[in-house]
Amino acid sequence: MNTTRLMNLRWVLTAVGLTLLVTLTQAATPIFWRVSTQADFLEGEVENISIDTTGQLLLAPVSELLHETTAPFLWSAAEADGVLWIGSGNDGRVFRVEVGAEAETVFDADELNIHAITAI
Repeated sequence: MNTTRLMNLRWVLTAVGLTLLVTLTQAATPIFWRVSTQADFLEGEVENISIDTTGQLLLAPVSELLHETTAPFLWSAAEADGVLWIGSGNDGRVFRVEVGAEAETVFDADELNIHAITAI
C-alpha cells in the first residue's frame, strides 16, 4: 500500500474514532430520583395539582386569570352579580373586575391595606 493511501486511511480512521468518542460521551443515560415530600415536589414546576404537607398529590381547583395587578398582595375579595371586588395590600386600592372588561380602580385609600370587603 502506498504511503498516501495509508495516510488517508489513518485520517479516516482517526475521524471515525473521534466521532464515536464524542457520540458515546454525549449519549443520554437514564436518571432516577425519588420525590416523596412536599418540598421535593415544590422544587419542580407544579401545574393543575395541589400538594399537601404529607406530599400527597391532589387535583387542584380550577383557576382562571381575571386581572393582573402590580399590587404585591390581594387581601380581600367579594363577588356579586358577576362583578369581582378586590382589596389590595401595600397600596390600599379596591378594584372592580368584570368578565370581558378592563379592571378599574374604584377606591384608593390613604391606608396601606384593604383587609375586608363585601359586595351587596
